[in-house]
Amino acid sequence: MRSPIPIGILGATGMVGQRIIERLQGNPNFDIAVLAASQRSAGRPYGDATRWNLKGQMPAGLADRIVKACSPSDFPSNVKLVLSALDGSVAGPIESIFRDAGFAVVTNASA
Repeated sequence: MRSPIPIGILGATGMVGQRIIERLQGNPNFDIAVLAASQRSAGRPYGDATRWNLKGQMPAGLADRIVKACSPSDFPSNVKLVLSALDGSVAGPIESIFRDAGFAVVTNASA
């Protein structure tokens, strides 16, 4: 069996980001390596930076994870895939920065 692919989630504190996290929990093909969000949330534990809005509890092990900024330099070198749950008003420029830095970007935004 191959190792799971390490991924980053942009916009992890919002509703779409939470839904992506919920859907990926327990998936043997992906490892959520980075939770990223706005500067307002960056540097804070995920459990403090977000209010879990989905049914049930926040998945185990995420509350203490430190939220990173939406900047490629804040991501470890083994992460090459990002899933973007960013709002359409900011998604384009941020996703372009990640693309230009060599990341594969899968987006939920219409941009």
